[in-house]
Amino acid sequence: MRIALLVTGSEILDGHVTDTNTGFLARELALIGIRLERAMSVRDSKNEIAAALTLLSRSADVVVASGGIGPTDDDVSMSAAAEAAGKPLRNRFPVGAERLKNTAGTADAALVNVGKARVFVFAGVPSEFEYSVRRHLIPRLAAKERGRVTDSLVLKTFGVREAKINELVGREIAKIGGLFISYLPVLPEIHLRLSATGTHYQNLVMLNRGEDIIREALGDAVWGVGAETLQQQMGCRLKAAGLKLAVAESCTGGMIADQITSVPGASEYFVSGVVTYSNDAKMTLLGVRRDTLLEHGAVSRQAVEEMAAGAMRISGAHVTAAVSGIAGPAGGTPGKPVGTVFLAVRICDLLRTESHTWNWGRDRFRKAVTGRVLWLIWKMAGDYAACRESIGEA
Repeated sequence: MRIALLVTGSEILDGHVTDTNTGFLARELALIGIRLERAMSVRDSKNEIAAALTLLSRSADVVVASGGIGPTDDDVSMSAAAEAAGKPLRNRFPVGAERLKNTAGTADAALVNVGKARVFVFAGVPSEFEYSVRRHLIPRLAAKERGRVTDSLVLKTFGVREAKINELVGREIAKIGGLFISYLPVLPEIHLRLSATGTHYQNLVMLNRGEDIIREALGDAVWGVGAETLQQQMGCRLKAAGLKLAVAESCTGGMIADQITSVPGASEYFVSGVVTYSNDAKMTLLGVRRDTLLEHGAVSRQAVEEMAAGAMRISGAHVTAAVSGIAGPAGGTPGKPVGTVFLAVRICDLLRTESHTWNWGRDRFRKAVTGRVLWLIWKMAGDYAACRESIGEA
C-alpha cells in the first residue's frame, strides 16, 4: 500500500514551527508494516494544497493531509480537498466526504476520495494529528495489512564516510528484495538502519543477511548495535580484559573523561583523567619534556606520546589516551592549521598515534576527537584481548 503525506502550513516553511507529524506518521505506519513513501510541504494556499493533493493522489493509494482545517481564514485544506475531488463544499466539508470525529480538538477531520486515492484531511496540531492517525487511519490500514510488520536493525559505525559505506554495501543490500538501508550521520558516527517489511520471520532473515554483508565489508568500523553507545562498548571491552584506563586531555577539555564516566559502573575500569591545557601543566603533571615542546610544539606526535606515557606513570593504568590539538577559531599556523589534532592511545607496550585535521568548528571538532579516541580504545582493547587469548594468556 502506497502512503503519501502532505504537510500544510506557511509557518513550517518559514521556519517558525518544526514539523513533527511526518516522523510520527512514519513510525506509526511502520508498526503495521507500511512505509511512508512520500512527503511534501506546501503553504496555506488553497490552490497549492489542491494541486498537491491531485499530484499525490495519482501515485498513492492513501494521502494524509496535515493542517489547515480550523476556523481561521488560512484554514483552507477542506476547500482545497473539495476542489481536488471535484466536489462542492457544504458546511465546511466536501460533499460526499466521511466526517471523522476529532475529540482531541474542535475541528473534525474528513475522508474524501480524490481519483482512486483515499485522502484523510487531519488537523495539523500534533496532539490532534496523532489522535486522528491512531483513531481513524491506522485501524483502517491495519485491517488490510494484517500479518505484515516492519522490523529494523541499527548498526553503528565509526571512521568510514557515508559515501564510502554506500559504495561498499549499498549495491549488495539492494540485491535483497524488501530490505532497505538508511544512512544516519550522528556526529562523529554513521548509523546504518536496516528495515524490512513482511512477516516477522521473513524480516529477521533479511536483516541477518544485511548485517552479515555490512560486518564483512566494514569490519572493526562496526562497533555496536541498537541503543548501545560507544563509551559503553569501550567499557565492556576494558572490563572483560581486566584493563584500567586513564586519559590526558588538552583540546577536548575533559570531554573524553565526561563521556567515559557517563556510563554507570565506569569506576570498575576508569582510573583518572587530567586536563593539561597549558604547556606548564603538561610538563609539571605529565612529565612532558620542555625540549619536546620547544622543538615540536604542544600539538605534535611527540607531545601526545609523552602525555600518554606520563598518564600511565602517574595513574598505574594499563591503557592511556592523550590528545592535543587546535580547536580554533584562532591559533592555527600554515604547518598546523585550525582543526589539527594529534592523539595517542597506549595499551601496555602497544602504542598507536594519529593526526587529523577536522576544521569543523570548535564544538564539532571536540566531539570528533572524543569519538575517535573512544573508538580507538575500543578497537585496541579488542585487539589486545584477542592477542593475549591467541598466545594462551587469557
